[in-house]
Amino acid sequence: MRLPTVRGLVVGRSLLYPPDGDVAAAVDAAVELL
Repeated sequence: MRLPTVRGLVVGRSLLYPPDGDVAAAVDAAVELL
């Protein structure tokens, strides 16, 4: 997880396949982190 690329892949995957299936909520949560 030290490499930015790996972090990007993990974040990207969690946005595409959120655990609860709510992609819009996952995107909103990611935007709030920025």
